[in-house]
Amino acid sequence: MNKKDIPNDVIRFWESNRWLFNLGNGLFGILGLILFADYFEIQEIIGLIVYALVANILYSSGMLLEMLIFTILKTN
Repeated sequence: MNKKDIPNDVIRFWESNRWLFNLGNGLFGILGLILFADYFEIQEIIGLIVYALVANILYSSGMLLEMLIFTILKTN
């Protein structure tokens, strides 16, 4: 593997798996709504939306961290 290709490979890997991550988050969110629907108010629904956004930001930080590690350690 060429070191110039590492950022592209890292981005390709993380982005190709994002759908699976979002599917899992979505399923657990829907399960939570179904199981606790009697107790949900608008604040909880807004909290779930904020959780989904923050989870995706943290997922993206994994990609950035991996590229940083490759850059610092210069590993293959």
